[in-house]
Amino acid sequence: MTVSRPQMIGVLLLAPAVLAAGVVLGLEGWRLVRPRSPLFGVPETFTLADAVAHHDVARAYALVREGQRPDDLIVVSHPTLTDGRQRFVSPLWWAVAMRDEHTMLMLLGAGATIQHVEGRDADCLADALGAAAMQALLRQHAAPPQGPCPAQAAVARQ
Repeated sequence: MTVSRPQMIGVLLLAPAVLAAGVVLGLEGWRLVRPRSPLFGVPETFTLADAVAHHDVARAYALVREGQRPDDLIVVSHPTLTDGRQRFVSPLWWAVAMRDEHTMLMLLGAGATIQHVEGRDADCLADALGAAAMQALLRQHAAPPQGPCPAQAAVARQ
């Protein structure tokens, strides 16, 4: 079967348009499935909790520089760590929970401290998560309170 010259030109002109349409449909389909994918841009972060959750150290630092105190409690929500409910935690605890070592160090440099509060202390969370490197950094730079973590103390009393 032979293809005439006009048919060949038509196919060559049509193929890129069909290919581009397929790519656009594929991207828009992916956007429907995963709208928060980094492929579609970095999500805006308006709070310190969002900045930590998105590992956006520069934005977290900007928020601290603009007046957010590194020890003020923030509202967070996570399907596993907070059972999907909103909880008040320290930014340092949230950085450890998100396993964001850079933000954790930035918060420590900005003056964040560890305070043993029922289940909300960063060094005990690092221990529970098995993040030994983060726990060592916290103990080295944050001077945590003496004694075992609250949960460990409760187990020791039994």
